[in-house]
Amino acid sequence: MPRAALAFGVFAVLLMPPAGRGFFLDQAAAAPKPPLVEQSAPAFSVQLIANGDGEFVLAQQRGHGVYVNFFASWCKPCTQEAQTIETIAPPFMRQGVRVVGIAVLDDRAAALAFARAHHLTYPIAFDTSGKTGAAYRLEQLPLHVFIGPDGIVDQYVSGGPIPAQELRAGLTQIAR
Repeated sequence: MPRAALAFGVFAVLLMPPAGRGFFLDQAAAAPKPPLVEQSAPAFSVQLIANGDGEFVLAQQRGHGVYVNFFASWCKPCTQEAQTIETIAPPFMRQGVRVVGIAVLDDRAAALAFARAHHLTYPIAFDTSGKTGAAYRLEQLPLHVFIGPDGIVDQYVSGGPIPAQELRAGLTQIAR
């Protein structure tokens, strides 16, 4: 069995139906609790599958604010917020903020179809092994991580579709 399929299978077993906002893992109570605020953002490198070539390497973004949106094609709140992100992010990208969507707990083809269906123009990557999501203590989808130009996590928002005002405020903070 391929590693990605095995990782997906392990995470899928832990998923429970939504309770309130977003989806969560059964083992969340035993895991270290987010947020990772005021800590160095865990390093990662993920393969881009849409709107870019190669890899998105966090270490190469130093000096720029970075907004990471962890999502999955099957996640209802992710679907609800896709257009909000697509509308609000571009002006911040022109200011130098790096934006990347990372599909986790998903199928590569489904993630690509999600990006196309929602006309997403920012880079979309695929977390093949599940390690990136785990490094960011993924417990709920969607997960929004705002990383300052210094590589320190500024804000960590988990669950439910992110309101436009909260997304704009987070992007403003890391665009400094």
